[in-house]
Amino acid sequence: MALTQYTDGTTRPGEGGHDAPITSADEDHFGALAVARAVHRTIRAAPRGWSTRIGLYGAWGSGKTSILNLLESLEKSDSSIVVRFSAWSAIGEAGVLALFYEALAHDLKRENINQPLRSQTKQVVTKARPLGKFLRGIGRGAEITQQIPQGVTDLVSEAASFAAGWLAINKQDIQALVKQLNGRRVVVFIDDLDRADPRVVPKTLLALRELLDWPGFSFVLAFDKGVIAKALGEYSNAYGDNAHVFLEKVVDVPFEVPTPTNLQKQALATHAFAACCSFIPTETVQAIAIFLPDEPRRIKLIARNLGVLASVADRHGTEEVDWTGIAFYNIVHEASSEAAAWLTNAVTDDTAGWELWLGDAKEREKRESQARAELLERINKAGQPVAVDRTVSAAIVLLNRWSQETPEKVRYWLNLVLNEPTFTLKEYRSLINEWFIDRDDRVIADAVEAAAQRAATSQLEASHHFIKLAIDNHNNVLQAMADAETELQFLELARQASDTLSVLEFVWTICAVGGVQQARKTGEATAALISMTSRWIGWVRNPGEGDLRKREREIAMTAAQMCVDKARLYSDTDPYWNRGRSFQDAESAAISDAWRDALRAALIGPITEDLLKRFLKPDGLLTTARGDYELGTWLLESHKSPFYNDPSLALKLQNVFALDGAAHERISIVLRENAKLYLHMLLFQVRDASWGGLESLKAIHARFPRIVPAAWGVVARSPVPFRMVSSIQKLRNDLIDAGVSQELLVEPEWMKQAIVRLADTKNTKAAEGILAGNASLRATGEPSKREGGE
Repeated sequence: MALTQYTDGTTRPGEGGHDAPITSADEDHFGALAVARAVHRTIRAAPRGWSTRIGLYGAWGSGKTSILNLLESLEKSDSSIVVRFSAWSAIGEAGVLALFYEALAHDLKRENINQPLRSQTKQVVTKARPLGKFLRGIGRGAEITQQIPQGVTDLVSEAASFAAGWLAINKQDIQALVKQLNGRRVVVFIDDLDRADPRVVPKTLLALRELLDWPGFSFVLAFDKGVIAKALGEYSNAYGDNAHVFLEKVVDVPFEVPTPTNLQKQALATHAFAACCSFIPTETVQAIAIFLPDEPRRIKLIARNLGVLASVADRHGTEEVDWTGIAFYNIVHEASSEAAAWLTNAVTDDTAGWELWLGDAKEREKRESQARAELLERINKAGQPVAVDRTVSAAIVLLNRWSQETPEKVRYWLNLVLNEPTFTLKEYRSLINEWFIDRDDRVIADAVEAAAQRAATSQLEASHHFIKLAIDNHNNVLQAMADAETELQFLELARQASDTLSVLEFVWTICAVGGVQQARKTGEATAALISMTSRWIGWVRNPGEGDLRKREREIAMTAAQMCVDKARLYSDTDPYWNRGRSFQDAESAAISDAWRDALRAALIGPITEDLLKRFLKPDGLLTTARGDYELGTWLLESHKSPFYNDPSLALKLQNVFALDGAAHERISIVLRENAKLYLHMLLFQVRDASWGGLESLKAIHARFPRIVPAAWGVVARSPVPFRMVSSIQKLRNDLIDAGVSQELLVEPEWMKQAIVRLADTKNTKAAEGILAGNASLRATGEPSKREGGE
């Protein structure tokens, strides 16, 4: 698309690409040619002795300049002289007229027509031209003239004199000019009047109305009527709400740029998408057509933004990316970044709760109403000139669409602009097909290294993504098996599932690629494998499914034992509430429960061993008591914990407190502090919320009556600093109040003696205070200021 070049040598910023107006009828998808022909007919129909002022009204980006381009071709084919300039660069109140006079002089000279210019005016032209170039180099608008040196300001005055020189042309000058035209019309295009300094607008319109009533001249003014009306209102309160009436006196014949039909928008989008983002499916353009903006340059901007994804699009299979959803997102983002940000959060935050597809009709309507209100607030706050209803509707469509996708998948799609993926599913499948030939580690190692370089990330991260795709690929085949409609389809998919599962078995047992070996031990990779296994664990009724389930359980159990974050895996089984069974029928639910129990049994040993070791570390239980380790808190405090339901684990906990303090003097103090903290946890005295409490403590003590006394024995084993005696005494009393027999909570001799001393000390200090106070009063007549002297 060609760049529009004005006779004053200027072009507007941003032209070219999506912002470029069309220059030929072949590019017309919005009916611009029809409007151009209508304006052309109006100009031709005007009497030769009349001046005609035509208004071309439309919002910014609606295609006014495109219409002018086509009109120019029509006029030149009819031998008219076309004088064209943009009001964008006008300086001062006479700036638009100065641009007009200069452009007219330039075009008349090009047509070899003598100009009725006086010598003084010619001198001013020479000075005004470099002034315009200078001012365009440093900025636009009347404000600039207030910031430049006095000498330059004088040139601005000369530019005004230049305009005045033309205005002084008399009737005979105009007649002489018209005679030289020999019947040819002069058509003047004034574009971007709404982009000029608002202060130049009123006098420009007045001049066109009162001064430039030249026979044989037609003026076409292209602007946003709303913007001009506002400029008139700001110029003088006299216009008020009647600015449109003034425009009617200036403009003889108005033309509105018509609102495009959905078919026209679809036609332009089809053309623009083919040029910028040919990877977008045709059905996507059809789906988004009614939500596209009315302005052609905004439609082309959306296509150009999508075009950024061309390089990653080629790497994905057709089913990997929701291009229709991404197109809807770009429509919303182009209209309002604030609305797009809210939308992103709504569909990627697991806690947002905007699943519009769930619930009954009333609930859905309520949620959509809330969503519309949130979106409207953000769009209106930004104050952007967009079709609000259409933008909100596009967002609601996308919200419904992406609420059915996982947040992880949506985040992946939205991040494609910024993040080059390591592997795509398409690339992964190609890699595995190559690996199946001889199952050589080197194939995977080379692919991981190349993927890390491609995405500018580590080989560990690339390996993570490789493993994730291996899990997703197997899961997708299992889903296809569940959806199979014929036995033949099912059996073929079962064969594929055996192959995809063999990749997972290779990853967790044989693969020697360094990055993969590291990644497979992480909680992230193992949790994904176990989640997939748990999802299908009860699907055993069809031929071959039982064998798949057995192999999946085995590899998942191997992965769990290998994982470095076993606590995460155990927490994922939801030991706290045991909610959310995924199977409704009893048989499948029983299989699922048995699998969960087996997984917990395999994990609990290492987890509890790690937790018990914390009792022997300085501040070992501190993070647990603060709630930073929820599983540890639950294991130590809840009566549902394996510690208080498995006798062997209960004995291990009890034996931690049975360590001989004399034999392990260096850890005696550490163990005492952790044991004291453990008892406070059981008493619900550590955090604002916990799994502990009196009822839980009573249940624990009833089942295993030796654990609490054993912990108390560690606390009471050796003396504490004198200031801490009262807190230790209170801990014992709280345990007794909770139902632990005081006979089991032996009070050591050092504590008895300390309590007696504490009582004696309090009595002694009280007596000394009284005596000291009396002595001070006798000596000074004032009460004693010493501590305890009251």
